[in-house]
This record gives sequence, C-alpha cells and structure tokens, in this order.
Amino acid sequence: MSSGYLLDTNIVSYLLDGNNTLLIERIAKVDEGQLFISSITCYELWFGLARRLKQTPSSKRLLAIQTRLQQWAKNLNAIPFDEKAAAVAAKFNASLLQNGRVLQQPDMFIAAQAIANDLVLISHDHKAFEGLQTEGLVWQDWCV
Repeated sequence: MSSGYLLDTNIVSYLLDGNNTLLIERIAKVDEGQLFISSITCYELWFGLARRLKQTPSSKRLLAIQTRLQQWAKNLNAIPFDEKAAAVAAKFNASLLQNGRVLQQPDMFIAAQAIANDLVLISHDHKAFEGLQTEGLVWQDWCV
C-alpha cells in the first residue's frame, strides 16, 4: 500500500497550465498531504521556465506560470533526492541497462524516489515508465 503520490514533472506542468480538467479533478480528490513532488521536478520546472523566459521574457503566459509556480512552491511537499533514493536509482539503472533499456536520468531519479518512498508515480509519460512495474515502480496516468 502506497503512502501517497509523486507527481512527475509533466503532471505539475499540466497543473500549472490549468488546461487538463480531468487531471485537476483527480488531484482535487486527493488529500494534499498525500501529494509529493521530487526535488528533481522542482529543478526541471524552474529550469524550463527560466530557459523559456530567456527566449521570450515578456510572454504573459510564461509570466503567469511563473507567478503560479512561485505561489505553489510555498506549499510543496518536496522530496529530496537522498541516499536511499540514490541506492534505489543505482540498482534500478543497473537492471534497466542489463535489459537493454535506457531511461533519461531525471526520469530514473524520479522513479527511484517513488520506489524508495513507497509512492505511486503519477505521470503521463508512457514511453519512459511503461513496463517498469517489474522493477518495483507503481505508476498511473491521471490524464486519461
């Protein structure tokens, strides 16, 4: 039995955009104390936003997302990438490589955090996470 849900970067991006009503409805049904994000996701969100703002610094849409992210970040249940997650990631990556599968490092680290913290990973990234249940990952797509 999981102790909560780890929201992948694409899920948080959808929430910040506010356009996926199905996802918003599903998130609203979960107690905030059961929703977590990875410190890796925090980095990916801030980096992606900073990169886009460098290209179009006056984008009203990006500035609105930045404001939502700043407000939202105050109440995040962020999980640091710690020694336990690092050990899981190493074992996880070795197993994937042995089976001829390569996972982008941020995705692998986030998946390892979900496993290490007994959390269900919520992601819309089927390409990255489908078939990884044999490695101990429990993931769901709340966008469909």
